[in-house]
Amino acid sequence: MGIYLKENEIGFDVKKVGFPGLGSCMGIVLQTDHGLFGFHSFGNNNPKGGTFGTYCQTHAHYGTPVHLYGSCRWEKRYAGGNKFLSWVEEMKFIALQLNYGGTVSGFDISNKASGVATVGNNSAYLEYKRDSTNSQVSIRFADSDAVTTTSQEGVATPVRVIRPNNEVATPYKSRVVASAKPKVGGPGFANVGDDGFYSIRLP
Repeated sequence: MGIYLKENEIGFDVKKVGFPGLGSCMGIVLQTDHGLFGFHSFGNNNPKGGTFGTYCQTHAHYGTPVHLYGSCRWEKRYAGGNKFLSWVEEMKFIALQLNYGGTVSGFDISNKASGVATVGNNSAYLEYKRDSTNSQVSIRFADSDAVTTTSQEGVATPVRVIRPNNEVATPYKSRVVASAKPKVGGPGFANVGDDGFYSIRLP
C-alpha cells in the first residue's frame, strides 16, 4: 500500500513512502531495520526535524537506523553557491536532529536526468520503495503532471502532521492522499540513475 505525505506530514510504512507535490520541499526518509519513516519537510533547515526524530524513536516499529535519505529539487531549494554543499549541510543538520550517523543519500530532482522541469512552478512526485526481501531502497520519480493522486476524508491512516508549534497531531482536516499512480498514457515513474544521485557518510 504505502503512505503519501503532503507538506509537514510524517508517517511510517514497511514498504513505501511517497511525496506528492515536491516543489521546494525535501522528501526525507529514515530507513530502519523495520521500515521507512517519512517527513515532507517544508522550509530549509526545518526545526521540525527534532519532532520528527521523536516520532521515529517512540514509534513501535522504530528499530535500528540504517540509512537516511533526502531528495529535493536543488534548483528551487538552494539559492546560489554550491548546491551540493548546501544539500550536505542540510542533511548534516537533519542527521543531528535524528541523532543519526551513517550513510546519507539523496537525489536532485532538478538534475537533467530526472526529466522534471527546473523552471516555473513544476513540482515532482517522488517515492522511496523498500524491497521486502533484501531491504534495498529504490527511488522513483515523475513530473507531478504525469501522476494521478487520489485523496480520502476521515480514513484510518498512520499519517500525522507537525503543526507550527511542533505538536504532532492528526492530518489536516483528516484528509490524506490515498494513492498515486502514473496517468493513463503517461511516461510512468523513472528509477533514479547515476546522474543526480549522491551519497555521503556521516560519523
